[in-house]
Amino acid sequence: MVFRVRRSGVQGGQSLLSLRPVLRSALAQTNQTGYTGGVRGFKVKCMKQMAQGGGGATGGVSSVKISLRKTSLVDYPGKIASVLFFTGCNMRCPWCHNRELVLPEPTSARDADPEELVRLDQALAHIGKRRNVLGGVVLSGGEPSLYRDLPALIWRIKEMELAVKLDTNGMNPGMLEKLFQTKETAPDYIALDLKLAPLRYGEMALDVRMSARTLVSADSLRKSAELIRNSGIAHEYRTLALPTITEKDIAALAELTDDAPWYVRAFRPGNCLDPKWDDFEPSNARDAGALVDAIQALGKNGVSG
Repeated sequence: MVFRVRRSGVQGGQSLLSLRPVLRSALAQTNQTGYTGGVRGFKVKCMKQMAQGGGGATGGVSSVKISLRKTSLVDYPGKIASVLFFTGCNMRCPWCHNRELVLPEPTSARDADPEELVRLDQALAHIGKRRNVLGGVVLSGGEPSLYRDLPALIWRIKEMELAVKLDTNGMNPGMLEKLFQTKETAPDYIALDLKLAPLRYGEMALDVRMSARTLVSADSLRKSAELIRNSGIAHEYRTLALPTITEKDIAALAELTDDAPWYVRAFRPGNCLDPKWDDFEPSNARDAGALVDAIQALGKNGVSG
């Protein structure tokens, strides 16, 4: 037996905090039955996490802060979506333009004002109000797979009858394995970033110690790509036309892909994690087109994005 919070019982901007008494009551009844295990047991586990406030790298659902894009027409293919940008990342790509999300603490006036972030439960309440307008929610970052209670979060969004897209760098295959255990926690669409050849991932290391573990990073990327290919979930690949990327990188990355769309987008300097990258010239359609040609020459589905 499994107890669920019916959609009719969630009013407008009602937050997850206000649902705790309902969830706890259901959990108490469930505990009396002694029921555990299976998909239903997993649902109960998700309910319990939400009832207790969840938890992650920085705390519960009421304390985790994210950046919210209320409406997007471009982040989820074919859907009007809200985008949740999680803070924190397990990589330090020097060209990253989301420095305010990647860095754990602001380091200069360039970085985000903490007041620009909102609590995750507030963002979910806003999404709940607009679920009849939205078609989906995008989980991005930073790196959303670092959020420990991501399975429970996806379950909660799906309970609102909204599709979920996950953007990931592929460095946390363990979380993907957890998400793929049940359809209730599996994303409906995944975008996997392919940056440089796997053996060059040390160039994007979090620190010197991680840089020495380039093979570990490469193995994580390969494992994540394999999980996504075999998941049956719609997906895409994304690559930036960086000044330092070569056709050899593309050839190495092609081994990780299938026939899903592989988008190549132009690099635009500005607000880069490493200020030196702000001095690079932006790439153009010709640069991106050359990489698309290289991808297509390998029999893959290269697309200018």
